[in-house]
Amino acid sequence: KHLLIELEGRFAIAVEKLVEIGLGARETAEAMGKLSEKTGAAVGTLSVLNLVAHDSEVSQESLSNGLIKLAKNQEDATNGSVKQLKAFKDLGITIKDLKTQDPGQLFVTVAQKLDALPDGAHKAQIAIALFGKAGAELIPMLKSLGTDGFDAAVEKAKKLGLFLSSDMIESARAAQDALHEIGDIANGVGTQFVTGFAPQFTSGIEIVAEVLTGKGVNSV
Repeated sequence: KHLLIELEGRFAIAVEKLVEIGLGARETAEAMGKLSEKTGAAVGTLSVLNLVAHDSEVSQESLSNGLIKLAKNQEDATNGSVKQLKAFKDLGITIKDLKTQDPGQLFVTVAQKLDALPDGAHKAQIAIALFGKAGAELIPMLKSLGTDGFDAAVEKAKKLGLFLSSDMIESARAAQDALHEIGDIANGVGTQFVTGFAPQFTSGIEIVAEVLTGKGVNSV
């Protein structure tokens, strides 16, 4: 009986971990999908930036907030806002860059431009001007992108299976119900195992135990 309980517990833990990993991946994909919808950045670029943020110990929230602010500044600068346009021009980013790059690509461009500047208050001020309050928190990530390069991050994301496409986002959304159903099925299997098979298994164990202790032999 104790063995059955232990087996049921291990089975439940294994399934729980599987569902937990699956849900975690789905939540990340869902977050990248929503961020893409809010900013217009490509999902693939966002999935790479998310990996760089993770490796740089920058939160997904800071990345999202910074990208949303950058997209707004990009839109304002493209529409002729002098203040925002100057902030980009100070980094050597042209109006053509602003019109042809999506916010994800622009994020990488800004990181590369910032990397050419010396560390200090001025660099932090530019980051805050373009990314809002999240700018200071994004500096480790921006430095990583500027130093190691975006292409290297893309290769790493693909190697780890973390590079996302629009189709993968839709698949992840569709998988949510399936993952929950797996958990329900596992619970049902565990319950049926204990309530159905357990009595017969327990009886068998008791017979074996009697034989081993000599009780069964004496009764024959």
